[in-house]
Amino acid sequence: MSKSKLKFFAIVPAAGTGSRMKSVLPKQFLNIDGYPLLYHTLTSLLDSQEFEKIVVATDTEFLSNNLFEGNINNEIDDILSFCSGGTNRMLSVSNALQNLQGIASGDDWIFVHDAARVGILPSDIHSLQNYIKSYNPEGAIFSIPVVDSIKSVNKNGTIEKSINRKHYWLAQTPQCFRYKDLQSSLRQLSNEIDNTDRYTDESSCMEKFGFMADVVEGSADNFKVTFPNDLNRMANIIQLQVNNGLRSHPQKYFNL
Repeated sequence: MSKSKLKFFAIVPAAGTGSRMKSVLPKQFLNIDGYPLLYHTLTSLLDSQEFEKIVVATDTEFLSNNLFEGNINNEIDDILSFCSGGTNRMLSVSNALQNLQGIASGDDWIFVHDAARVGILPSDIHSLQNYIKSYNPEGAIFSIPVVDSIKSVNKNGTIEKSINRKHYWLAQTPQCFRYKDLQSSLRQLSNEIDNTDRYTDESSCMEKFGFMADVVEGSADNFKVTFPNDLNRMANIIQLQVNNGLRSHPQKYFNL
């Protein structure tokens, strides 16, 4: 990639337990068509052919058990790398940013994408990259506008008021910020992000320091696999995407 062009790197936090899935195995390692969810997610990121490097921050148990060793095609060895995840999402992202030290420069763009948002397409990645190239925002995140009515409810479950949905969006990933800005913000929050669930995504961290991300409309297929019923729904979506030539099957990059 020419030095005159923007460089993009991807981080995939994949150290969560996925307790709402009610599975002993973390949800990112549950199977769709014989391959872990994480492999499907990585396949779309790899298909985009736009990332200098993709860093997966995952549990040390899975790293030590060589979950990925021998399963990765040689052609992506120099793109895909792994590091130990943290006890929460932001610590995993911080570890991955550290993994990119000396590789990514301050003005390079970091795309943080949930491992469980398996429905992401290469074309979605291109849309975000094109937006960044065209508008040079402080940040950009995939989101979808709220279409349902919104109610504010008290602790007893009684509606207190209805809220105008016009200005509300549901945040997705990727969430994209420059390397120097994201790393600096997470470092300054290091004492907080280890002890609170206040910061549930990168955008909430960046807002604390005055960085305002633009919303780029995403896709309903880019939902996060969270509950047991989500797995079959996502499996159907993946099958349609692969059959329609919108993405590759993981067998292109991973040997199982």
